[in-house]
Amino acid sequence: MLNEAGNFTVLHPKTHLRYFDRARHLTPIGLKLIEPMFVKMSAELPSLLAAQHPDNVIEWTN
Repeated sequence: MLNEAGNFTVLHPKTHLRYFDRARHLTPIGLKLIEPMFVKMSAELPSLLAAQHPDNVIEWTN
């Protein structure tokens, strides 16, 4: 299930942070697309926390 913008993320109106909506995440397609990313991010968490620019830390490969 995608939101009105065509993606799985929701924009919080006050903080302007994007987050994954639980109802969208826990669908078959959401689990197939989002869950592997969460697994990869959790494995890289120490590097992400230590990095000055976290966007440059993870190399996304399949």
